[in-house]
Amino acid sequence: MKGYIFDLDGTLLDSQWVWKSSTVEIFEELELPNVEELYLEMRSFSLEEANDFIIERFQLPYTRDEMIERVSVKVKEKYDHLVKAKDGVLEKLKAFHEAKIKMVIATASEKEFILG
Repeated sequence: MKGYIFDLDGTLLDSQWVWKSSTVEIFEELELPNVEELYLEMRSFSLEEANDFIIERFQLPYTRDEMIERVSVKVKEKYDHLVKAKDGVLEKLKAFHEAKIKMVIATASEKEFILG
């Protein structure tokens, strides 16, 4: 074995809930109707697509960048203070490190969220 490639979100970190939680919080703050159904309707959208969709559908007085900033602030706060490693992950990574096994992490998350 030459090394391991780990997926970060959902594998090393218990973080799958972050995006839904942050999105639903923003929908509630904006007093949008049916927030759970709305989230499900757009969960496969990119961040840009999701914000464009919400702004257009509800005629919100915000730009895409303003909406993305709202989401980013909430997501970063959760990563910084609430997201934890899954059980046993830190011990396993430490053992691999001590055994000089090469490791890399892959993620679709933005650097700003994961590099505290």
